[in-house]
Amino acid sequence: MRKIEPFLLFLLPVWLFTGTFFLPYAIWSYPLTINWFIDNGLVLYHDIIYHHTPLPLFILYGASYVLGNTETMLRIMSFVLGLLFCYSVYFFSRCINRNTATVTLILLLISFFPFASNFNIEEMCAAIFSVIAGMLFFQYRTTGKNRFLLLCGASIGAAFMGKQIAVGTIPAIGAVMLYDIWREHNATVIGTIIYPSLIIVTGIFLSTLPFAGYFIFHGAFDDFWYWNVVYNITVYPKAYAAYMPQTAWMEGVTNIIWILVPVITGIFLFFNRAVSKEIKTVLLFLLVSTISSLPALLPGFHVYKFLTVYPYPLLILAISLTTIRGIKRVLIIGLTGFAAIVPLKSFYVDFFMPYFPQTDIIREYGEDEEQTIAWLSTYLPPKEKIMNMGHHYITTTSQLLPHNKYITPFPWLLLPFDTSSREIMTDPPNIVVIDNRQLEQFPVLYEWLFIKNVTETYHNVVSFGTIEIWAHPDYEIPES
Repeated sequence: MRKIEPFLLFLLPVWLFTGTFFLPYAIWSYPLTINWFIDNGLVLYHDIIYHHTPLPLFILYGASYVLGNTETMLRIMSFVLGLLFCYSVYFFSRCINRNTATVTLILLLISFFPFASNFNIEEMCAAIFSVIAGMLFFQYRTTGKNRFLLLCGASIGAAFMGKQIAVGTIPAIGAVMLYDIWREHNATVIGTIIYPSLIIVTGIFLSTLPFAGYFIFHGAFDDFWYWNVVYNITVYPKAYAAYMPQTAWMEGVTNIIWILVPVITGIFLFFNRAVSKEIKTVLLFLLVSTISSLPALLPGFHVYKFLTVYPYPLLILAISLTTIRGIKRVLIIGLTGFAAIVPLKSFYVDFFMPYFPQTDIIREYGEDEEQTIAWLSTYLPPKEKIMNMGHHYITTTSQLLPHNKYITPFPWLLLPFDTSSREIMTDPPNIVVIDNRQLEQFPVLYEWLFIKNVTETYHNVVSFGTIEIWAHPDYEIPES
């Protein structure tokens, strides 16, 4: 099988390019808005409420200087990050053995788009650095060189800065260390666990320090800490679970049910005496990474969150197919294919066959937003501050700025409601954009005091479909 590996390595970027540029591309336009805000002096977390870590947004902000702050930039970066992800998984598999690497490439070619075509750039960044961290950890185990541990820690820190859900690597490394203590009679707690852990922690500290320094410099470290740590532990899980669309659960479960086959097979191999200690150690790492990453998908079970879990059962499956022979291998292939039939059909039959080759961009907004943008651009001067309770890209495309830090009308980002209402109404915006689809999706917003204040005291200037533009009674709209 190793003879076809060079061909597969060539085919992989070709396939990723085809799937990214010759199928309809659904953009995640939020970074374009953040780039516009940062260019105008706003600081993330301090001036813009956001509850995810900042590395992906900073990467895309840097890319916008080279490629422009456009949808095309996002498409190119999706291809680049997808390529980095696939090759990082491939190089991890080479740490196991070359046959596993070849099978991994085949599995990536078959399954990447069905399971990751709808990926979010945040999850992609977290997944890339998590996989690299695991690869570096096994490089340390092979060579004994501490620099690989330090780089492993730095990659874990970068994974956390990609998104907080990148948690699986840490317990997996801990499990391998404990396994070594149990198997190796000369292993000591200090040499096997404490000393390596200190080096890893040092790497984590060094890679996260620049982010802390940036926000300290901008006087926003308290906001950075609250929205990324405190809020996500105390407020977000309950609030999001209370307001999230319930369809997210079925969407997520349908797309992850297939991992049961490699997980069960991996557990069987781990307890099989014929399997070498080296393979068992890798299996332990991958199994713990898979299982410990699953809770991070909560409270919302959207399919794009699965990307941080996806590499580990894929690698377990590759190990299984190169370790198990005969009818058992055929059974594993059959069961995995059957369990993954829904996402495989959704991509190849329902998406690829009807739409290839198309280069359309699927946007998150439509005609109502475009008419709203046209009106705001006509009647308001550039960089006027407004309160936008519709799609965030209305503000960006109109070349306007947010009146306050509440730029995303999700209930869980407005809690507590009395506090956010009081803060907004202390310095009331002159123009408020309300999209009634948001209110219908989250009926609790009807009870939000600020919305009541707008509908009772402001006057409705113009409406475009479900979107309404309201003006403060003391504000005179400039002539076009």
